[in-house]
Amino acid sequence: MYRVINRYAEIIIDSFKYESEIEPYIKIMQFYNENKIDYNFMAIYKQFYRLNAARLSDSFLNEYFEILKRKSSKDVLEIANKLEKIACNSKNARKVHFSFSTKLMHTMDENSPIYDSAISAFYFLPSIKVEWSIEQKLQSYEKAYHFLKDEYSRIVDKNLLGEALEIFNKKVNGSDKICNIKKIDYLIWQFVSLSKQGKIRDKEIEYG
Repeated sequence: MYRVINRYAEIIIDSFKYESEIEPYIKIMQFYNENKIDYNFMAIYKQFYRLNAARLSDSFLNEYFEILKRKSSKDVLEIANKLEKIACNSKNARKVHFSFSTKLMHTMDENSPIYDSAISAFYFLPSIKVEWSIEQKLQSYEKAYHFLKDEYSRIVDKNLLGEALEIFNKKVNGSDKICNIKKIDYLIWQFVSLSKQGKIRDKEIEYG
């Protein structure tokens, strides 16, 4: 799969929408590193990481951004477990928002990977069952997260996406402000997105 991404890196990278997919991330990391966690930061963050679409409760969002401000945890499972205890919507439902937890963790530590549906699909990670207990869900997420950390380290160490990363660095404005872990995330996420749009079906991207 990495060879396919390297081979079609130009198509993948040219499909990025800079103003909505690249620039907001650079601003988020810049503002965070300058300790500017204000209304503007939160607005950009919620839009980019799709917290708005989840219609999260004010209490959930308040705690979420407090964790970011305080930098109070370096453990993504601890973050996910803490946020699960807060009613996250108007129905007072509680849920393990692991993807949002990894996005928070990545903002505090850019070498931490992001887990979401596209990354999960790319690596064929096991689905989380609705009927599972909180403990079972967290255990499964933990295994997936450790796998991603190890796999991204392997990609960097063995230069498995070297060709694609080189093209990313040449073509993406502000690439010097994006760490390799996030660049890998971008490449995989966009490859999955293009695949779902029919690029493989239409033979614009081919395996082999």
